[in-house]
Amino acid sequence: MVKQYLVSRAVSDQARNFRKKLAQVGLLSPTYFQGLSQTGFLDASAIREILGNLPPGTSELMCHPGYRDVDLERTGTRLLAERETEIQGLTARSVKNFLASGGIQLWNYKDFVALTQWTEVAA
Repeated sequence: MVKQYLVSRAVSDQARNFRKKLAQVGLLSPTYFQGLSQTGFLDASAIREILGNLPPGTSELMCHPGYRDVDLERTGTRLLAERETEIQGLTARSVKNFLASGGIQLWNYKDFVALTQWTEVAA
């Protein structure tokens, strides 16, 4: 987990520069990116911890939910059973309650683009 944390710090620095480049060419991206250091450990508790520490603005949560099957095992990924743990975490009642009580809104990229286009028109 320490290695993942160090990698995530390095990636975060590069991501800030990349986000600026995206904006320069008119492409959208969330302000924050969460979950990189928790890859492979993203259960309901970890998700609630991330959600409880979200900064104001838009954040993307990196996750890899899925079911372990023959096709997944053939990919060579190290994340096998962890994908099912992520599904359980993402759909856990405690996470849903945390979202509701914290006023956190879930969006997909379609929502994000629509809001940004609306904001640009309104400005």
